Amino acid sequence: RINQAGCMNTATPSFERYHSIDSLRAVMMMLGVLLHIVCGYATVRDVWWFKDAATSRVADIFVLFLHLFRLPVFFVMAGFLGALLYTKRRWKGFVTNRASRILLPMLVFQLVLFPTLEGISGFEWAVSHNEAKPLIGALDWATSARCWMRIHPMHLWFLEYLAITCAIAALTA
Repeated sequence: RINQAGCMNTATPSFERYHSIDSLRAVMMMLGVLLHIVCGYATVRDVWWFKDAATSRVADIFVLFLHLFRLPVFFVMAGFLGALLYTKRRWKGFVTNRASRILLPMLVFQLVLFPTLEGISGFEWAVSHNEAKPLIGALDWATSARCWMRIHPMHLWFLEYLAITCAIAALTA
């Protein structure tokens, strides 16, 4: 920033938006959409629940290639932007922001995503095992205490890791 005398003001840091980071994040998110599309065609069994009949080793290589750099890029961006956030808002503002932007959405969507995906998995299992009432069985499973005893972050694992990383950063800052 330039002050009235035409000199650079170094007393207060400038917090302008990094549009290049926004663009990089958008590209990585679109690659994530593409990655999840391709997972249905990968030959690796545990990569995706439902497989197309036309699987390919090329899909395996593509999924592996994207996994090598996509999430590390997100975590480096999160670290860079988290450092800027800490510099701007200090410890309390950092923790408040990360709790509302990472932890709260993770917990809310966990309560939606977990039973939904468990219900879908239960339905698929019941259909593949010729159960008489697969929908009833899937709903019973998704709402059972036995199902909820094994709750885990599923597709939200990266938010769990980010929340843990932010907590460590806040405690050690």
